[in-house]
Amino acid sequence: MNQLKKYVTSVRVDPDKIEKDFLDFCKSFTMRFIASIFLFKKRKGEVVSGATTFFTILSFGPAVMILISIVGAFLNDNDVAKNHIISMIFSNFPQVDSSILSAVREVVEEQIRSPYVDWHQLVLWFFACLGISTSFIFGINTLSKVDIDGGMIQDDLRSAFFGIFLALFFLALAFLNEKNLVVGLLSEVTQHASTFYYIIELSILPFTILTFGLVYKFSTQIKVSYKDALCGAAVFMMCFFAGKSTYWIYLRYFKEDLIQDYGSFYNLLVAMIWIYFIICSFYLGACYTYVPKIKIFNNKKRRSR
Repeated sequence: MNQLKKYVTSVRVDPDKIEKDFLDFCKSFTMRFIASIFLFKKRKGEVVSGATTFFTILSFGPAVMILISIVGAFLNDNDVAKNHIISMIFSNFPQVDSSILSAVREVVEEQIRSPYVDWHQLVLWFFACLGISTSFIFGINTLSKVDIDGGMIQDDLRSAFFGIFLALFFLALAFLNEKNLVVGLLSEVTQHASTFYYIIELSILPFTILTFGLVYKFSTQIKVSYKDALCGAAVFMMCFFAGKSTYWIYLRYFKEDLIQDYGSFYNLLVAMIWIYFIICSFYLGACYTYVPKIKIFNNKKRRSR
């Protein structure tokens, strides 16, 4: 009994220490986040994000088709794959009219009609998707002020590797979001399939943070710890959810003006702005990762002409 009391006393939580540690964490996080914003602005992160947005929009269609093709081949039903992938993608977009969802579905159906996809199409679509990974790697190296060396082959191989890595991540995400499929597979193994799927749903966010943390750590020549990389990925996800949570401000104050000014191009504008915001958040997370290793301001004085 005395040993139990000693153990309880030793693990007793000190409220003052918790408050002090929390205050120190808030101060450290705030200062580092502000430094990350300065690094983002200093390295022209908004321009880099704009370039990446351009390549992302160009490669968006091929990327969606690759995902639908793989999921459709696994399910042996392209129609189910089309509906699931397109619905999953637009669930992460701000609210857009159903017309743009129908338009995207029509474009996809024109390209993917047979239940099986030719491997030539997959190679062509995969090559088109390399533009996304190449622009992301170039953007991270630009923000971290690392000169890309090693020639075209090394750069292309690195971009291809991270392109495959991110493609596998989004493929896994697509399968995990297919509840009926996952529960059906788990039902063959255990009687608690619904409980296990609930655990899987809870683990999607940590899995996403881990994935982008690995991207931040290994996509540049700057050596950073796993802790810094995971913190940067957490900042990226924080900005993403903050953008989705504050969308009501846009709906209340700006939607009608945008519809009046841009008409039928309103949906396209919303999609472009949202993609641009996600990419800015991704690069801001990268800045948060690398800012302890980078000198933001140069103390050298400019020569007067």
